[in-house]
Amino acid sequence: MQYLARQLILIAAVTYAAFVLQSSLVPLVFPNAWAPNLIVAGLVWMVWRSSGRTAIVVAAGWGLIADGLSPGGLGINVVGFVAAAWLIQLACCRLPRLPVVLLSALLALTALVVPTVTAVIGLALAREVVDIRSLLMQGTGSAVSTGLLAMGLLLAWRMVFDPQANSDDRQTVAVSNRWSMLTE
Repeated sequence: MQYLARQLILIAAVTYAAFVLQSSLVPLVFPNAWAPNLIVAGLVWMVWRSSGRTAIVVAAGWGLIADGLSPGGLGINVVGFVAAAWLIQLACCRLPRLPVVLLSALLALTALVVPTVTAVIGLALAREVVDIRSLLMQGTGSAVSTGLLAMGLLLAWRMVFDPQANSDDRQTVAVSNRWSMLTE
């Protein structure tokens, strides 16, 4: 019961922080197209830490919040976030301990694909002209800055909380080829 309460508090805190920072602080600090997408970064972090069902529920909730805060129909971001969560869960199961660079690249790719796909779906449903090239050009700066921000945060996290993860000076265990009889 305590674990569930802690998990719900963590989900609520990360959700609140991601959406408030994205809507209030990021436009002030990054006024151009290089603004990191903290919502997608938070989503990837939450999904990576959660189990399968919890990750899908969190992604659906975040998609619903994103749909409510953005113009357009409800459900577009829900589909995009749930699909991203499912793909991240597949990668998480197969590669539980990715190097920082690969995890940052995965986050940058997610930060490029999710907003682009949801924008394409929204424009197609509104029967407007879809220019994928311009959408990709708009999202590239945000994806790169999101990946770089994630790389810095992941490196700091691993240096503080897991200092032995990337060091080469780990203790080696000596293995002996000798054996002794049980009766000695």
